[in-house]
Amino acid sequence: MNALLAVLLLFQTQTATGPLSMAASTEKKILVVRIGGTDVKTYDVAVGSKAHATPTGQFTVKHLVWNPAASHGCIRMAEADAVELARYLMEQTGAHHTDDWYSNVVASTKPTDVRLPVGIPMVIGK
Repeated sequence: MNALLAVLLLFQTQTATGPLSMAASTEKKILVVRIGGTDVKTYDVAVGSKAHATPTGQFTVKHLVWNPAASHGCIRMAEADAVELARYLMEQTGAHHTDDWYSNVVASTKPTDVRLPVGIPMVIGK
């Protein structure tokens, strides 16, 4: 039993290494964050309609907008998930901020732009 626990703890403490990327599926309605090809986070999302489809293809995320105005065809997430994802991406790319900064931005209704030091590849597909 102790050996099994030790092995499980070993696997839990290992972190993925490699480049950060994201992929979204408009059919599965998920967004996956990957490091070096390993899925590290998965989120449920809402996507555009037939009249205002979510664009597909390969993109590079270079900036984040906190509290954006909604637009047709955009990928939408639960607020808590969007906050978690944005903070994770900022920390992973070197755009660190204090806890107070995050609290103030979340509490605000004003859009706030954050330029990422490193672009994040993203694929949106069916």
